Amino acid sequence: MATADPPTGTYAQPPTGPSDGGFTMGNFLSFRYLITPVLVQGIYLIGAALITIGGVVAIVAPGPTSGGALGGLLILLLGNLLWRVYMELVMLFFRINEGVQRIERNTRR
Repeated sequence: MATADPPTGTYAQPPTGPSDGGFTMGNFLSFRYLITPVLVQGIYLIGAALITIGGVVAIVAPGPTSGGALGGLLILLLGNLLWRVYMELVMLFFRINEGVQRIERNTRR
């Protein structure tokens, strides 16, 4: 089975310079390197775990405000789905920022 040749041109080389996106103290202090996307991923995992635990507790230990098994299933399904959609919207801002930075780097060349 033949393998494809490696790409050539400007995309073959990683970007260099002060805005390459790597972690340096200069990039960190000038906010070129963002730590928030990593934090958002951690917050998503914690939130999803809490929503899942809440749904399971609502199913197992029904009370007057839990909604019983149906309420617990709704928490499990809709809660996690809505939490995921919300966190994807938050991450969208960071993806847009990365795209704009790539466009800016390519127009400088």
